[in-house]
Amino acid sequence: MHGRYLDEIVDVQSYQRVSAYFQKCIKMPAAVHMLGRLYAEQSRIAVGERVMLPYRDNDGQSVGILGTTVLQWHDESSAEPIRPSDESRRHTYYWLGDGTREIVDFRFS
Repeated sequence: MHGRYLDEIVDVQSYQRVSAYFQKCIKMPAAVHMLGRLYAEQSRIAVGERVMLPYRDNDGQSVGILGTTVLQWHDESSAEPIRPSDESRRHTYYWLGDGTREIVDFRFS
């Protein structure tokens, strides 16, 4: 995804939702930790973690996000049921100014 814009990798129906938390990372600025269901717009369920950090240009303006995601796709052929925790996600924002923390929980079912 390096060098691509968000609207190039997220479908139109999900763009506003996804853009909101990416923009929050940049504008606060904040380090962000996501835990639980990822890629919620996909029909397959992916569960894992994501960490995002804003980065700045030489003028000190936040211009992008550096992040990493570790996940496991739910195997639809598995007899293992989808757990309730696989239908939720938690975002924890750590404001880079003073470390203040904000937690936001989401449900997708």
